[in-house]
Amino acid sequence: MEVSKHPDTRGVAEKTTGKGTTGRSGSLREAVAEGGWTTVNKKREGARNGNGRQGATPRSPGRVRADWATEGRLGSGGGRWSPTRSVGSNDGREVFRQLKTYCLSDAKAGYILPLVEKLAYMAATRRFQEYKESLPTERTEGKSEQEVRAEWGDELPSDMRTKYAGLVSYWDLSDEVHANRLAMLMKDWVIDSRLPQHEVEARLRVMHMEHSRPAPVEEQSKEAEARSYRGVVNEGLRSPEIQLLTPYQQRLKELCLKPAKVLTQLRPRTPEEDAALLMILNQEIEVPGPPPFLVQSMTAGEIARFTDLFLGIEYPLYAHLAPGQWFGEKLSKQAIIALVQGGTEAAPLHKMETTAFEETLSRITLDMETRVITVTFKGRSVAQKWVGWSIPLAGKMLPLIDYEMEREQARVNHELVNLDCYVFTAEVKRGKITSTDLHWILDTSLDLHVCSMVHPEAGKGSINDKRWTVTIAGACCPRKLRNIATLKTGEAEITIWHHMVHVSRPCSNCLSPNHQTKYCRE
Repeated sequence: MEVSKHPDTRGVAEKTTGKGTTGRSGSLREAVAEGGWTTVNKKREGARNGNGRQGATPRSPGRVRADWATEGRLGSGGGRWSPTRSVGSNDGREVFRQLKTYCLSDAKAGYILPLVEKLAYMAATRRFQEYKESLPTERTEGKSEQEVRAEWGDELPSDMRTKYAGLVSYWDLSDEVHANRLAMLMKDWVIDSRLPQHEVEARLRVMHMEHSRPAPVEEQSKEAEARSYRGVVNEGLRSPEIQLLTPYQQRLKELCLKPAKVLTQLRPRTPEEDAALLMILNQEIEVPGPPPFLVQSMTAGEIARFTDLFLGIEYPLYAHLAPGQWFGEKLSKQAIIALVQGGTEAAPLHKMETTAFEETLSRITLDMETRVITVTFKGRSVAQKWVGWSIPLAGKMLPLIDYEMEREQARVNHELVNLDCYVFTAEVKRGKITSTDLHWILDTSLDLHVCSMVHPEAGKGSINDKRWTVTIAGACCPRKLRNIATLKTGEAEITIWHHMVHVSRPCSNCLSPNHQTKYCRE
């Protein structure tokens, strides 16, 4: 089978001669053997530019400006700017957006519940401000805000009491069972039911949340200090290994951190220095780099080999980029760390963990070819604490996965490791294709090593027989598959959707994966 396509386009393979497929593998193979496959409907210039229009590039003079470009300016929080909406407004939109992010990433209750309480509090504050502004001046004159709030009461209207009578409930957030159930309820409302912010705030008015077991005074003071970045650095970042070091280990660690000057003549290492090197290799003590005293007892070549050995004991965890995320090819550690932000309205616990994560990691790299983030830590014991934790990278929560452990287990159970394979979606857009036909096209004609092909679930115990989730061997998408969006033969048409890379299916008009068909300007 021959496939001719532009190296920079996402083409469509079409059957040029022969009869169309009849749904039987034999007929399809004979048809392909007679005429072969060619690429037609190559992606236009506008699609390659990513703007869905032919001709003008994003910086060309002929580019059509957006309507809002001359009407207003964008605020730092995004969206159209207006004088009535300030960046630090009390409308709760940013809190609700952060709540959506947590619910989509299946975050724990410790992240979700503080935002739920804050959302309810901000809604109550807005209602109080409306009530206060509606009062005559003589009723508020000489009264403090606490006195006016006591007169307010925040009573529910009769229609809301009737509408939400079935949602009246009492939640003890100090109880783990109550906390987890409330977090699951929020995920159901925000994600499954897609309730808007005003509806969630209205329902929260009939849900009474309290803490039956307040933290002791000393714990509250520690928590207040830990909320600040200085407190996190001073207290929250101490791992159990560092706190449980023996006096001898602590002395050797301080020896490994002490600066040293280069000598004109090498000296022999002391017994304590040899013991410190052995503890480093055995991961009994953790240091950020090779000890400085090595410059006085090792040659440059020996230090280079020890550095490679030192980096080899680091333990990596991996995270996959979310669909639609694109970054530069060779980002430095500082550039990637700058993208790791929980958000302005992130939960206090999440902010603490994010700061601790940034201080604990050793290296972090990003490979855009495989779309994988590799995070290394000083030893396996430290890395295990972060397995399953999600990196807040550019607004997306990316869970950390221990693929090294999965590889060790795969030697026994022979399970496929997701880091070593690529997954995409094949869907019949027109005509009829059997699983045997599709497997022959992908595995034999396109020479892709297909590991599995399964129909996704369609709900209510059924499957979608027009769509396949295909897994092929390889850490990234093969280049010959990367440039194909649609396969055609006779009356059948198959759409290739790289759902792990792009959010939307390829556009039917220009074949661009950057926008949906309804937004195409071709």
